[in-house]
Amino acid sequence: MKQKQSEYRKLATFFLIVTLTLFGCAQPENSAAPDPTAERSGQESPGDQQRLLTSDQQEIIDTFGRPQQFILAYLPIGGEDGEGLSRTEIWYYPQHRKKIRFVAGDILSVSALNDPGKDVRYSEARIENFDFSMNYQATIAALGDDKVAPIEFANNIFEQGEVRSYLGDTVTFTIEQGHLTYMQTLGVKD
Repeated sequence: MKQKQSEYRKLATFFLIVTLTLFGCAQPENSAAPDPTAERSGQESPGDQQRLLTSDQQEIIDTFGRPQQFILAYLPIGGEDGEGLSRTEIWYYPQHRKKIRFVAGDILSVSALNDPGKDVRYSEARIENFDFSMNYQATIAALGDDKVAPIEFANNIFEQGEVRSYLGDTVTFTIEQGHLTYMQTLGVKD
């Protein structure tokens, strides 16, 4: 059991390093781990539930509208125990050429984004409809009709079913031990 946890921690650390390197995210030293499930509203079905947006996020939506693309990742924080997760988000606004990074709902940075060109189709997914407490079925329900297929990934590291990644027409996501830990919407040229 300890060996499996050690392998899991190594892979989680690898993903954290890759994410921080690729997306320029950084964890503030004093960031507290929010309870990922605390912000769920009491709606009827998992696909209809929404997280509450922070005031920073609501201000961005009021200014630019909903992000056309996004990345959502729950990254481990804490010491040796690896306890706690921090919700990290990157919102993309190609029409405004802006990329906005959030950690635990607070704006971390705003940077320029290259123009993707014309005739790009984006996912209809809304970032506030997704969180760590969601399993595969809840994630699919929140996506609506986006058809997804499993991606074979890291089969030699994890027991079958422990970590599964999926790819759809305009989205990719990962479910780890029954929890949504990563999601990225994609822009697709028509």
